[in-house]
Amino acid sequence: MDNSAGRDLFKKLFPASSLVASGLPAFQRQETIFVTLDLSLLSILLVSHALLSTYWGNPSTLLVSVLGIGFSLRSAEFIWVHSLSEMPSQRAIIRLTWLSIYLDFALGVILSILTNSEDPPYYLLLVVPVLLAAFRFPAPKVALIILLCSFGVFFPVWAFFRQHPPVEILEYLEAGVSSVLLFIVGSVVWMLVRDLRQREEEAEHHLVTLYQTRQKLLEEEKLVALGHLSAAIAGEILTPAAYIWESIAEARQTPAIEGDPKLQAAQTEASRLISLASDFLFYARLDASTGTVTSVPLVAADVVDSCRGRAEEMGVKVVLDQGGELFIDADPILLRQAIMKLVQNAIEACGKGDVVEVRLYGRDQSVCLEVQNPGAPIADNNRTRIFEPFFTTKAGGTGMGLSISRKIARIHGGDLELISNDPGKICFLFTIPALEAPRGAASKRVAFGVSS
Repeated sequence: MDNSAGRDLFKKLFPASSLVASGLPAFQRQETIFVTLDLSLLSILLVSHALLSTYWGNPSTLLVSVLGIGFSLRSAEFIWVHSLSEMPSQRAIIRLTWLSIYLDFALGVILSILTNSEDPPYYLLLVVPVLLAAFRFPAPKVALIILLCSFGVFFPVWAFFRQHPPVEILEYLEAGVSSVLLFIVGSVVWMLVRDLRQREEEAEHHLVTLYQTRQKLLEEEKLVALGHLSAAIAGEILTPAAYIWESIAEARQTPAIEGDPKLQAAQTEASRLISLASDFLFYARLDASTGTVTSVPLVAADVVDSCRGRAEEMGVKVVLDQGGELFIDADPILLRQAIMKLVQNAIEACGKGDVVEVRLYGRDQSVCLEVQNPGAPIADNNRTRIFEPFFTTKAGGTGMGLSISRKIARIHGGDLELISNDPGKICFLFTIPALEAPRGAASKRVAFGVSS
């Protein structure tokens, strides 16, 4: 079953994660938080600097200018983010994150140096790059940003004491404590974000699984109801249809009307009605059967031999790649029916000169059978419906072939799926759990009890 429907449901329930920029609203909210934090810090630090000018001195014109540039750039980012109509690419988001980190780092270092104090307040701006990295980057890059910001804490202290000796060790200790705090903040935020991301992914996985299970139960319930209904209808149709066919066949033996095209058409339609009713009954009565050790290559070869006459009439070639000895525990009659439906469908979809390829191989403890034919792709709106009973896009089709083949595969623990739907290459994959080759099985045609 397609997982996209479950994921779409998850996005409807949780449209904008605050942790991962999975969509434009989430990205805009994240950037708004970081830009607002940055602008608030710039404003608070400038006001604090002015109020405590007796300790740090009056803000210089250059300092106010640099601070104004930073304020303007972050405001421009805020306006740009909220003017977006679609989600930026992942590369653009990463570039924006690095630019924000570099800007805050530069502002923190330059403003701290311009304060001309051994204890500048502007190193607090270095918290923002650490938070940004913790939200957006893996652990190695977060560690790199923390080291860079720690350097940004120490450098203004070193620059101040280079111009105003002697060195005060206590100020370096304070810078070290600030660096440790940056490390703690970055590590804790990164771990929290990682944990919440994992929880979000698990929630998505569980919701998708729940959605798939619900859809499967609904499908099975619908199929059971359809099975009962089709069995009842088919039972009522089959007997009179067979009687009509026999009556027409008997009437056509009369020389006067033997070649009547209307009778011939009526007999053809009666045959089709019998086939349709038989398929309905067969599908409705399909159930887990008693299996036997069955050679899939032998069954496939028998099917291909049976289909070659019809294929040659249409100018189609059928090629079989048996792929060695492959055995399953299955009802050989049902297996033959499933493969027959697939090969017949492929032949009917071909034009003159086309080739139907039937390939057998083992993979992951399963026997795999691929049936491939050229032709036009199945329409996207029909891909999820082709396995539904009674659904067909072919004139005169019963819509039972693929549903019967899939049901046979599933009652044996396997499945049937469309694995290629490209122009000129339509391929179905039929899988059933494999058995180890029994002794002497290579010389025994277990499928139909005929020794070979």
